[in-house]
Amino acid sequence: MIGGVENIEQTLGSRNAILCERLDALGLKTTKAANRGAHFIGAQIPEKTRDDLLIALAKDNVFLSVRNGSLRITPHLWNDDQDFDQLINTLERLL
Repeated sequence: MIGGVENIEQTLGSRNAILCERLDALGLKTTKAANRGAHFIGAQIPEKTRDDLLIALAKDNVFLSVRNGSLRITPHLWNDDQDFDQLINTLERLL
C-alpha cells in the first residue's frame, strides 16, 4: 500500500498532468513532466497577454501568481474537476 506522502504525490501528479494538457491546448506552455514537481505547475504566459490578467482572474475567484513570465499554479488535493474547469474556462476567456 502506498503511504500518505507518496499517495498525495501520485494523485497530484496524475491530476496535474491532465491540467497541463489542457493549459497547453490554450497556448500556455507548461514545464515538461520530467522537470516539474507533482504539486506545482509553471505555465508560460503568451507574449501579447493582457497586463491585468491576475486582477481579471481574481474577479472570477481564480487566484494565481506570476513568476518570470509564467503563471504559478499550485493545485491541492481539495481542488476538484469543477475547480480545474473554472481555471481553464476563465483563462480561455481572458487570454
